[in-house]
Amino acid sequence: MNKKVSIAFTEPKDGEKQKEKIREIIAGGFYNYLKKNGYFKQDPKKQEKIQQTIEESRRICHETDPIDSA
Repeated sequence: MNKKVSIAFTEPKDGEKQKEKIREIIAGGFYNYLKKNGYFKQDPKKQEKIQQTIEESRRICHETDPIDSA
């Protein structure tokens, strides 16, 4: 009982569309992995530190430059 397996490859007509679909599938899987493992949980300590950094940046940006006031 001999069986032959033949494999044929056809070039897709729209390679870019196929690549986009593959990217969507991979991105969806990556998102689900991150969500499942708790990477999207909010950390109040980090949120507070981020808020402080934003406020400090705003303060620095809105200060008058000593060179400009001379």
